[in-house]
Amino acid sequence: MKFLRLTLFSVIFLSPLLYIGQKVFSRIESEITIKEIDSTSRITTGKMYYDKNLASMYYSIKFPNREVLIYTDSMVYRLIDDKVVENYKSTTGLKFNIFNLVLNSQMEYYGLNSSSYELVKTKNDQDQIITTWEPKFKNKKYRSGKIIMSQKNKLIFGLVSFHPDGSIISKQFFEDYTNIDGLMIPSKITQIAFINDKPEYKITTYKNIKINNFDDQKNYSSEFYFSD
Repeated sequence: MKFLRLTLFSVIFLSPLLYIGQKVFSRIESEITIKEIDSTSRITTGKMYYDKNLASMYYSIKFPNREVLIYTDSMVYRLIDDKVVENYKSTTGLKFNIFNLVLNSQMEYYGLNSSSYELVKTKNDQDQIITTWEPKFKNKKYRSGKIIMSQKNKLIFGLVSFHPDGSIISKQFFEDYTNIDGLMIPSKITQIAFINDKPEYKITTYKNIKINNFDDQKNYSSEFYFSD
């Protein structure tokens, strides 16, 4: 047995953090409800905690089963009764996690303006601005398709990701923005993934969002064991 201690409690460093006025934003939490719809329908509820200094996201799931999910840039851990029952490599990382973008003030362009994508087209469509982004580098082995993004009032509304052949990978919609301490945060996100040309829906709603809750240290830490 190896002992792994993952602590989602961070020390406040001055240089890498975002300042808005005199305020530093590094931590966010929320109650969550996730509804998934494919051939069946599933509901998941719980709370989410994210501290950007440690790049770790902690989900305390209450329904349908009590468990904990911890996401890092490289791994995902699933815990039951404080013990790891499953772990696997993460395929997405946390760079484009919605809360990482919010805390780093990158929601306007979903972080694409500081990524390996470049802006190639902009047009106005009624109350929206539509932008098209393409990979800066054309890698034959690891090819990526374009991304089309729509914005309303300088806030991201929709995001469509494509395969290199032009077929759609997924769509995302960001709605019901709320202003918390000057940060504009979507409280509803709808994701549509196309699996064998069939859509699968994931609708996540957030409520009771809190920024920089340093009074609650217990829910920003987790100790657990895992086996080789």
